[in-house]
Amino acid sequence: NLNDLKSLKKKIISHILYKDQEKIIINKPPGVAVHRGTQTSLSIDDIKDELKFNLKEIPRIVHRIDKETSGLLIIARTYKSSVYLSKKFKDKNIEKFYLAILNGIPKRTNGTIISKIKDKKNKDAVTKYIVLKKIKKRFSFVLLKPETGRKRQIREHCFKLGCPIVGDKKYFKNLDKNKKIEPNKLFLHAYKLKLTTQYNKDEEYTAPFPDHIKKFCYLYKIPISKSFINKFVITNILKGVIKLKN
Repeated sequence: NLNDLKSLKKKIISHILYKDQEKIIINKPPGVAVHRGTQTSLSIDDIKDELKFNLKEIPRIVHRIDKETSGLLIIARTYKSSVYLSKKFKDKNIEKFYLAILNGIPKRTNGTIISKIKDKKNKDAVTKYIVLKKIKKRFSFVLLKPETGRKRQIREHCFKLGCPIVGDKKYFKNLDKNKKIEPNKLFLHAYKLKLTTQYNKDEEYTAPFPDHIKKFCYLYKIPISKSFINKFVITNILKGVIKLKN
């Protein structure tokens, strides 16, 4: 549908945080798919043509985040930068930080979750985390740093920790009947990316929160200023290791 494509194009262009000759950085809205899937007929992949701007090449998607997850998505603008960025992601040389609201409070305030993810590779996945704030003995506001890049890794790890992400229908069936929580939204946000460009320049990007997370944080007086969160990013979120049973 042309109208759907047009409105998606408009939406994505309005969510561009940064653009140079190598890449476009988007703050992906929740509910927008990066690629088509069985339940998705429209995705960012379908509007790549519209994101050429002043270049001749069609941009390339070099990594993905789940449809329901909001936050940072890098799109390479040239073949050369797509090769470079894809390798960076593959070699885990791009640092990624996510923020989530969890249903429950982890027993330990920080740690490293190591556990296999149910996929074809069946390899260990590793996620570091730190609890930034406990909320009403019911929820927690958590910073997460995936060290590996498995599909739905963060969501599965939080579930295995006994604290599924609020709004996660896949890993948490009986959703909280809290009137203040938007039931169709996932409370997981790809917040920060740190990378070194092919010209050896260190860059970092931060994506503002989507409305449903902002509203929740405002309601429960959770500090979401950059300076508050960056304090934890800098202290590099790690101490203990938590090995979970697969």
